[in-house]
Amino acid sequence: MKLQISVFLFVLFVSIPGFAQTAKFEGFDLDLSSGFMPMHTSSAIENYPNLSIQRDAPKDIPFILRFGYTKAVDERYTVGLSINDNLLPSRKANTSIYSNGTLINAAGSIQWLEHRQGFTFKFGRLMDESNQVYFKVGPTWASQNGVNNNGSAFNGVRIQYTTLGLGVKRLISPKVFALAEMDYARMLPTTTPKTIGNTPMTVNTHGEGYSLLLGLGYQF
Repeated sequence: MKLQISVFLFVLFVSIPGFAQTAKFEGFDLDLSSGFMPMHTSSAIENYPNLSIQRDAPKDIPFILRFGYTKAVDERYTVGLSINDNLLPSRKANTSIYSNGTLINAAGSIQWLEHRQGFTFKFGRLMDESNQVYFKVGPTWASQNGVNNNGSAFNGVRIQYTTLGLGVKRLISPKVFALAEMDYARMLPTTTPKTIGNTPMTVNTHGEGYSLLLGLGYQF
């Protein structure tokens, strides 16, 4: 459903008439970027203060494909909308649960994220005929997957992030461009059901992180 909403917004945006012609930056584009994306999360189990959770924080390597459209609003400013898909799952992270400092090995799990997709609004300003800086904001969704140490079914949920970013886009040729981008992502508070022993529990998680990306793209 989230992907359908993204596509609807994209089609709606492209249909809006433009106000000016900035031929070098206006139009459809496709880019591929990578870099590193460390995320730090914190989790707590509701109503069980004697239980604590520790999770690895591996440095993720994203591989993000974006398809978008940019429209000029005057001689220097542009607005844009893109649909984003991180083609790789996140690195796997070990999650351990302790009771008063003692490890409960059977309650632990290995977790990772897949299907990280979203859309982004961009607001750009031309610095000169070949360079543009931009600010971006938008939501991203991801599917939480995992394997419990005791072999029981993993109760994964859908996670949502809000992403803010700053980037630079440089035209290498009339059709090819390079980009550099720094993003900040904040994970919305997430509630996950979990059973330890025979007791159903609720895990509350929040997190944040940043990413540094470099990429190449093509303008149509």
